[in-house]
Amino acid sequence: MSLRCVNQLQCGGKIRWPELVGTDPAKAVAIIKKENVEVDTVIIDDGSQVFLGFCCNRVIIFTGGSSKIIRIPQIG
Repeated sequence: MSLRCVNQLQCGGKIRWPELVGTDPAKAVAIIKKENVEVDTVIIDDGSQVFLGFCCNRVIIFTGGSSKIIRIPQIG
Protein backbone atom coordinates (compact mmCIF):
# COMPACT_ATOMS: atom_id res chain seq x y z
CA MET A 1 0.00 0.00 0.00
CA SER A 2 1.14 3.48 -0.77
CA LEU A 3 1.75 5.90 2.07
CA ARG A 4 0.53 8.63 -0.25
CA CYS A 5 -2.82 7.12 -1.18
CA VAL A 6 -5.54 9.72 -1.39
CA ASN A 7 -8.39 7.71 -2.88
CA GLN A 8 -9.68 4.16 -3.05
CA LEU A 9 -8.26 3.50 -6.50
CA GLN A 10 -4.74 3.59 -5.05
CA CYS A 11 -5.47 0.97 -2.39
CA GLY A 12 -4.78 -2.70 -2.96
CA GLY A 13 -7.25 -5.54 -2.51
CA LYS A 14 -10.98 -5.33 -2.00
CA ILE A 15 -12.14 -1.82 -1.06
CA ARG A 16 -15.96 -2.02 -0.65
CA TRP A 17 -18.35 -4.52 0.94
CA PRO A 18 -21.93 -3.59 -0.12
CA GLU A 19 -23.09 -7.13 0.65
CA LEU A 20 -22.52 -6.49 4.38
CA VAL A 21 -25.17 -3.78 4.79
CA GLY A 22 -27.75 -5.05 7.28
CA THR A 23 -25.43 -7.61 8.87
CA ASP A 24 -23.92 -7.88 12.33
CA PRO A 25 -20.73 -5.78 12.71
CA ALA A 26 -18.72 -8.58 14.35
CA LYS A 27 -19.51 -10.92 11.46
CA ALA A 28 -18.60 -8.16 9.00
CA VAL A 29 -15.23 -7.57 10.66
CA ALA A 30 -14.32 -11.24 10.19
CA ILE A 31 -15.35 -11.17 6.52
CA ILE A 32 -13.49 -7.93 5.80
CA LYS A 33 -10.30 -9.19 7.49
CA LYS A 34 -10.50 -12.42 5.49
CA GLU A 35 -10.97 -10.61 2.17
CA ASN A 36 -8.35 -7.88 2.77
CA VAL A 37 -5.74 -8.69 5.40
CA GLU A 38 -4.15 -5.24 5.03
CA VAL A 39 -7.01 -3.35 6.71
CA ASP A 40 -8.12 -2.55 10.23
CA THR A 41 -11.79 -2.03 10.99
CA VAL A 42 -13.42 0.68 13.07
CA ILE A 43 -17.05 0.32 14.19
CA ILE A 44 -18.84 3.58 14.99
CA ASP A 45 -22.43 4.71 15.50
CA ASP A 46 -23.96 6.57 12.58
CA GLY A 47 -23.81 10.29 13.26
CA SER A 48 -20.60 10.06 15.26
CA GLN A 49 -17.61 12.14 14.33
CA VAL A 50 -15.46 10.37 11.75
CA PHE A 51 -11.72 10.42 11.32
CA LEU A 52 -10.04 13.09 9.25
CA GLY A 53 -7.79 11.99 6.44
CA PHE A 54 -7.92 9.04 4.10
CA CYS A 55 -6.27 5.72 4.96
CA CYS A 56 -5.91 2.69 2.70
CA ASN A 57 -5.72 0.46 5.75
CA ARG A 58 -8.92 1.57 7.50
CA VAL A 59 -12.50 0.39 6.96
CA ILE A 60 -15.16 2.31 8.84
CA ILE A 61 -18.28 0.33 9.72
CA PHE A 62 -21.33 2.48 10.51
CA THR A 63 -24.00 0.95 12.73
CA GLY A 64 -27.51 2.16 13.46
CA GLY A 65 -29.94 1.82 16.35
CA SER A 66 -30.53 -1.83 15.48
CA SER A 67 -26.78 -2.55 15.86
CA LYS A 68 -26.66 -3.58 12.21
CA ILE A 69 -24.50 -2.07 9.46
CA ILE A 70 -26.37 0.78 7.76
CA ARG A 71 -23.79 2.08 5.24
CA ILE A 72 -21.52 0.27 2.82
CA PRO A 73 -18.26 -0.55 4.62
CA GLN A 74 -15.38 0.80 2.56
CA ILE A 75 -11.78 1.83 2.80
CA GLY A 76 -11.29 5.42 3.78
